[in-house]
Amino acid sequence: MYNNQEGKKKVGGKALPDMERRSEPTRRYDTGKETIDNFGRAQIGKSVTVTLRSGRIESGILRGFGQYDIALEVQNKRILIIMKHAVDVVTVT
Repeated sequence: MYNNQEGKKKVGGKALPDMERRSEPTRRYDTGKETIDNFGRAQIGKSVTVTLRSGRIESGILRGFGQYDIALEVQNKRILIIMKHAVDVVTVT
C-alpha cells in the first residue's frame, strides 16, 4: 500500500524510503538523442513479409507499429495486427 501524502511504500505499518528513480527509461539501443527502432520509421509504407513463429507467412504493406504490435495492410485494404512476440522474421521486399 502506498501513502500518497509521503510517496513512501508502507510495509507492516512502517514507511520505507523512496527507491532511487531514473529520470528517463533505459533504452536498449541508445544513439545519443534518438533511439533506433527495430523496424525504423523509414520502413512504413513499404512491402514486407512477416514469418510468424507458427510458420504462417503474411505479406502486405507496413502501416505502423507500436511497442508490442505491428499493423500490416493485407488484401482488400484490411489491417492485420500482429503481436511482436509472435514474429520470427520480418523481411522488407
